[in-house]
Amino acid sequence: MLTLILFREELLSAFGSFTSFQLVLVFALCLGILLLGFPSSRLGYVSFDRITQAGLIWLVGPVGSAVFNGLASLVFPFYIRKRTGQNRREALFRAMHNVGMIIFVIMAGGWAFSMSGGAYPVRSLEPGILLPVAATILAMQLANGFFVRVRYALTHARVAEPVDWFANTLEPAAALIGLLTVVIAVNTDQVTTLSYLFVLLALMFTVKWLSDSRQRLEEKVRERTAHIAAQNERLERAQARQQELVSALDRLSREDALTGLFNRRHIDDFLKQEKGRVDRYGGTLSVALLDLDHFKQINDQHSHQVGDEVLQEAARILQESARESDVIARYGGEEFLLVLSNTDLSGAQAVVERIRRAIAESPWEKIQAGVRLTVSGGVAELEVGGSLDKLLSLADQRLYEAKQAGRNRIIAA
Repeated sequence: MLTLILFREELLSAFGSFTSFQLVLVFALCLGILLLGFPSSRLGYVSFDRITQAGLIWLVGPVGSAVFNGLASLVFPFYIRKRTGQNRREALFRAMHNVGMIIFVIMAGGWAFSMSGGAYPVRSLEPGILLPVAATILAMQLANGFFVRVRYALTHARVAEPVDWFANTLEPAAALIGLLTVVIAVNTDQVTTLSYLFVLLALMFTVKWLSDSRQRLEEKVRERTAHIAAQNERLERAQARQQELVSALDRLSREDALTGLFNRRHIDDFLKQEKGRVDRYGGTLSVALLDLDHFKQINDQHSHQVGDEVLQEAARILQESARESDVIARYGGEEFLLVLSNTDLSGAQAVVERIRRAIAESPWEKIQAGVRLTVSGGVAELEVGGSLDKLLSLADQRLYEAKQAGRNRIIAA
């Protein structure tokens, strides 16, 4: 409205010869080109509005261009408000922002056109018009970039790209189409001009349709990709749970649930592997069979819960006192088996004796007052050509001898 008041004379001079139909046609063209824009992931919304912005500068001057393009930009946000999901206040803010930006850009282009010797309307594409046209396009690009950066600075936003080559190519190209449109409008009759505009709008409509189709396709691809990603995530979670179950079942098949030591099944399989190694490559293999002394009395006098805690503590001591290479298993109720690879009888006896002392010296009263615990054991070494049954039988026999000799001792020979 302020522009209409301040530049009334310029507007009358520019549009005085226009019929009402032509004025409506100019406004409809400005608005239609905006509506034929299309969304862009980088620019938000792309339109060919530089056709009418620059074209009207070269046809009727910057004031007329600012009025018609400003009115179209004022109406445009309200026209597409429902599609963009904006309320009236947001649409009004966007409209005022667009109008201010467009007037600023158009007036900058008009000033550059006049300062470089241009005169409107442009009637031909003679060489003398090239400099004013180039000055107009450059000034509009610079003004547009300046306005955008001011907006980003005021809103504390970050400019996504220092130079947007797509926009800097599209907008000058659209301005050149506007120049061609002006020359055709000035030098041909109304029917020819309308035919040209119809073709131009049809081409822009085709571009918009192709863009919208691509956007729909990209949206379907994104949805499908998200669906596949969600399915993959669910599958990965299911596989992870399955792997956890497999690992848990594997542990259950190999470990004793109470003590966390290996169970009898696993130690028997391990013994067979070690026997095969010794038979093939040579070496030594010893075992030790340990039994907690008077463990039944602990269960009877203090409860089975205390007995379970004693077993757990004994297992911990076994693991701490044995070597890293030794394999320990709970072999029975209160019975434990140690497999000592590459260890002869005397070396195995030293290891098991260390375990016996650690158990005897442990403060068992921390579990329950009155609890005392010792361990007896038998140690045996695999003979050349001997069997596992014989090896375990010998260790069991020596364990029995340790019990008979008074317990709390290790017998290896």
